[in-house]
Amino acid sequence: MHADTATRQHWMSVLAHSQPAELAARLNTLNITADYEVIRAAETGLVQIQARMGGTGERFFAGDATLTRAAVRLTDGTLGYGATNSMLNAAR
Repeated sequence: MHADTATRQHWMSVLAHSQPAELAARLNTLNITADYEVIRAAETGLVQIQARMGGTGERFFAGDATLTRAAVRLTDGTLGYGATNSMLNAAR
């Protein structure tokens, strides 16, 4: 089952703005476990932020930002990919 893009974006925004400890506590109350295989362990690195003046000008590098990413596969074959700031558990 796949959610439409707007619904998925809404829930990703809710999760991104949530505190990790609060998410973990609420997940524990649901008593839901998901078996998964780690495809790419959570790792933190730097990405370069690119921009254009007015959205159409010459490209320039605005700076660097930390990024954490991870990838997992559920037992039903569904692939999940997460990227966030520097919180390792949040990416997973």
